[in-house]
Amino acid sequence: MSITFGSKDSFAMQIGDASWPSCTVEVWAAGQNLSSFDSSAYLPSFLNSLTCELCYLKEQLNFLAFEDCFRELSVEDAFRWLESQERPEVWDKLRILDWGPTTDDYLCFLLPIRRKLYLACKGNESEIIHAVQILPYDLITVLSATLAELSKFNPYASPEIAQSNRLSDEK
Repeated sequence: MSITFGSKDSFAMQIGDASWPSCTVEVWAAGQNLSSFDSSAYLPSFLNSLTCELCYLKEQLNFLAFEDCFRELSVEDAFRWLESQERPEVWDKLRILDWGPTTDDYLCFLLPIRRKLYLACKGNESEIIHAVQILPYDLITVLSATLAELSKFNPYASPEIAQSNRLSDEK
């Protein structure tokens, strides 16, 4: 049995078989399975990566602060510009889905271009850039739902987390 949050055409996470401390997780972005090589997530580190990414998206990242970097660029050109690491501080702020072995085969960025946000990814063995327009709300919703679901498998989670997860399931 598996559960999917989001849309595989834009951004989704699919949770499969789980037995602490591992779980089958597929990460999808712009129609690409980013975890096709290794979909077995080691939950202690994977949960930490998801938590950090979610906090960063919710509390720290100001997408529009980087829009001037890509003023006249297409999504593909913006991706290639970042990939070249000409501005490592921008690379660090806009890189996303860097969650260890599960997503190591892809490089992904959030690109703010002409007042729109794009999720763009490229496989390490490919030159093709896959991109989709996305809302920050969609990223946060998928990550939050996935984090809540995966946290249920953590035998060391505090009672508050377990209670919070049960309450969110009832809604």
